[in-house]
Amino acid sequence: MIEAIVAGVVVVVSGGLGAVFRSKRKRTKTLHLSHARDDTQEQITAMSDLILDLEPHLVISNNLELKERYVEASKTFSDVRDRAARATSGHQVADLRIDIAKARWKLDVIDAELNGKPVPAEPFTRDSSGTAWDSTRGTGA
Repeated sequence: MIEAIVAGVVVVVSGGLGAVFRSKRKRTKTLHLSHARDDTQEQITAMSDLILDLEPHLVISNNLELKERYVEASKTFSDVRDRAARATSGHQVADLRIDIAKARWKLDVIDAELNGKPVPAEPFTRDSSGTAWDSTRGTGA
């Protein structure tokens, strides 16, 4: 009988500890996501400022190709800004950051071309082959 009571206490205590650790892990994950979203919002704001700074220079340059690329980067910015408000997972925020980096690069290229500077190198993209992003991982495939 005492063994059954001890076993019951062990089960209750281990279940309680498991709940505490799960709760802490969830809070930590939420905190990290919150910080990532804040950082992403700062990047969006910086990109917005660059868009506003470039517009008068593009009008003066009268370069149609640069204006078209500017419009494309601005559309990407608008899309990212809209998706940022709906991002609820780390993966979504990571995808936003990649899109921000690509749009920012397009704007940096336009800025460099307007000012006769060397064009910056294109940013990297996330390669999902054979990594933790691989959806077949752990399935034996």
